[in-house]
Amino acid sequence: ENRLATALVIASVLAGISGVYISAAVGTDHWYVYRSGPPQTGGRLANQTPVQTAEIARELRDEDEKAYSTVLARYNGSVGLWHRCVSLPEATHWYQPPEGAEVGFQTVCVSQSLEAQFLPKFVQLGNHNSDIDYLRTCESLSLPLTLPLSPSPAARVRVYLSLPLPH
Repeated sequence: ENRLATALVIASVLAGISGVYISAAVGTDHWYVYRSGPPQTGGRLANQTPVQTAEIARELRDEDEKAYSTVLARYNGSVGLWHRCVSLPEATHWYQPPEGAEVGFQTVCVSQSLEAQFLPKFVQLGNHNSDIDYLRTCESLSLPLTLPLSPSPAARVRVYLSLPLPH
């Protein structure tokens, strides 16, 4: 009788802890923040039009990991559980901002489904002939396991990666 009670107590404590971790995983906005330096403000990006912004959002919505990773790295993006976001300068349309002028940024986000979380990710980025990387494919399941290993609350929410721009 004591063993049964002990097993029930242990099971309920573990169920409570896993419930807290799952809640934290669902509530986490940004798991990874791709840092590629400050977003570009010169050239093509400074004269951003709504059509170009829509094109970038379409590329961000792409299911091919290489396509959306390139966009995330180029435009200082972030990946959350339910969305991918990039920072773009606000549309200036017809003029080039003066040198040293403060440029406002807008965040463009696209939603992704639960199914998109488990699309195969490959060992070689963009090479569909390479093996499937099951660890990265199922990484959305690993956040609850890594939360207690992080030293601070801020470190639990964000993992910073420095990615070079793909050529």
